[in-house]
Amino acid sequence: MVRALFVGRFQPLHRGGHEEVIKWLLGRHDELVIAIGSANESFTPRNHSPLVRELRCFTQCLGS
Repeated sequence: MVRALFVGRFQPLHRGGHEEVIKWLLGRHDELVIAIGSANESFTPRNHSPLVRELRCFTQCLGS
């Protein structure tokens, strides 16, 4: 099994960028782990979006 790791803040998740990378990784690896950085710093000026909102964006964008 080949696993890929994609690390990022994803604020916001970009359909033309992040989504394409995720699809590319899924097409070439058996499993993809997405690590959302700065989740412990929600609601700060640099990390304005809560983790729950980011996860919702992933499920809407990727349909899973």
